[in-house]
Amino acid sequence: MILCRIDGLRFPMPSKWLHPKNTGWTDVDYDFGLPQPDATALAQALNAACHVFYYHGGGGIWQNHLHGKQHYASLIAAQIKAHPGLTHRLLASGDRVIQMLTYRAVEMLEHPDGR
Repeated sequence: MILCRIDGLRFPMPSKWLHPKNTGWTDVDYDFGLPQPDATALAQALNAACHVFYYHGGGGIWQNHLHGKQHYASLIAAQIKAHPGLTHRLLASGDRVIQMLTYRAVEMLEHPDGR
């Protein structure tokens, strides 16, 4: 959270990248400042990832490489690669799932050989 000063007092100023918590049931209209069609692709990936995490995580789908965390992290990694400033925006979102996927995407970009 960023703090702003007004007349010597400090007030919390929320990040402009904060979004409502995604429960996985209804889609969130994410805006991380990307141009179209990248903004739509990222929003679809994040909404789908949140749905899988919250509604199918217990069945092992979240750990499945084809439909789980790895899959969605790879989609986000492609967006981060195309838009390097996106990483800090995603981390400032305040959403646990988005932050988790962003950290995994960064790991994937730093170690493309899978280490």
